[in-house]
Amino acid sequence: MAHRSFARITRFVLAGLVAQSLWAFTPFQAIAEPGLQLVDGTTLQENGRQRWWQMKRSKKMHSATEVQEYLRQLNQGKYADWRLPTKWEMREFFTLFDLKRNGDIVLALDGSYWMMGENGTMLAGSWDSGDQCGVERNFFPAASGYVRAIRP
Repeated sequence: MAHRSFARITRFVLAGLVAQSLWAFTPFQAIAEPGLQLVDGTTLQENGRQRWWQMKRSKKMHSATEVQEYLRQLNQGKYADWRLPTKWEMREFFTLFDLKRNGDIVLALDGSYWMMGENGTMLAGSWDSGDQCGVERNFFPAASGYVRAIRP
């Protein structure tokens, strides 16, 4: 009988410690904040990260050469470290909007975008909403797209 009581108390204490440690790592204020902040009229920053995004996307581009020239010109401005987002960074960016973590920021997100693939090649494609329950995005390759550059 004493053994069962000790086991129950141990489970209760352990559950309390786990709950307390989880609360310490995810404070309520961090959960409530939007995922994007407006830095200036042209740039957005992700909360808790050093990622900055262009607010305005480029015109639609049909070749990697066009994209490289666009980035070259962009890097002659205030910052010289703009680049294409990786495929996964672009997915995370869309997810901020899917989860309503964009604050008051409204952007045109439709269409295809240029990104860096896993093997370092440039590719165009879209992260379209899935047809399942909940937040899901599926990648579809394309022949052209917009650029929404990221830094660093």
